[in-house]
Amino acid sequence: MKYFIWFFAVLLASAIASAAENVSKETAIEFLQLSRMEQTIDASIKEYEAQLHQNAAPEIKKQIHQLMVGTMSWAATKDDLAAVVIRLYTKEEIEAAMAFMKTPLGASFTAKSEAFAREYAAIISARMNRVIEECCIQKK
Repeated sequence: MKYFIWFFAVLLASAIASAAENVSKETAIEFLQLSRMEQTIDASIKEYEAQLHQNAAPEIKKQIHQLMVGTMSWAATKDDLAAVVIRLYTKEEIEAAMAFMKTPLGASFTAKSEAFAREYAAIISARMNRVIEECCIQKK
């Protein structure tokens, strides 16, 4: 019986400690904001639109913009992204990352995320255009 009580106490303490290590939604959103995720998402959307708009009529451009903003913007994805942060990272990891982002080196690194996302989006968009051209548009 003594071992059972000891085991139960350790199990309970572990569960409490584990629960205390979870990232709150507020902290997850603060992390995403420090990560400049909103700016990164906006830059990605602009790059995707630039690629998709190349030969589109004005009314199609407007529809593409509304669809992209409605489905991919910060406002549309913020809660989903916060859930990913909560699921993947511990409180300790997020706090360390946030502390780094608040340093001059961390801020510089984070500021480049927008440029990285823009260039990544350009690469993906160009490759998607090739896929569409090769697979979906019948060659004459």
